[in-house]
Amino acid sequence: MKDEKGITLIELLVALSILVIISSLLYGALVDVNKNYRQISERNSLRQDANRILATLTNYHQKKTLHYVDPATNKETYKIKYDPSSQTAYIGQSSANIPLADSGQKIELKVGQPNYQEIPNEQTIDPYKPLYVNFKLIDNTGISYEINTIIKQY
Repeated sequence: MKDEKGITLIELLVALSILVIISSLLYGALVDVNKNYRQISERNSLRQDANRILATLTNYHQKKTLHYVDPATNKETYKIKYDPSSQTAYIGQSSANIPLADSGQKIELKVGQPNYQEIPNEQTIDPYKPLYVNFKLIDNTGISYEINTIIKQY
């Protein structure tokens, strides 16, 4: 018999099929890792935005420089407005005109003293009473993040 060097066609086909199976498994794993990374990144971004909104609410509630003094009653207040049809919320001193959420995000906001309720139009907030806040922030992909808390004046 001849001493043949090299590989046969069958050996080549077996090696290629093993390579295809391994590469398809690796590709599926990489796609899953990328998908999970994107979801975690979007959730973290949403959590940061929710914390920014909470910090804004806390600042308005606790800092006297952000309060509006009503000349008729001489009381310090600030305003919050929520539009449930467009799911947007606003805050401000004498009128609520500063948006809480970024464009492209929706917010479901309920505030109260001492319980949660949806805000009818624009509500005047007394900063010397605890403010009960419940809001859910929803991004354009449908991922949401919810916060329930009480903001107090110290």
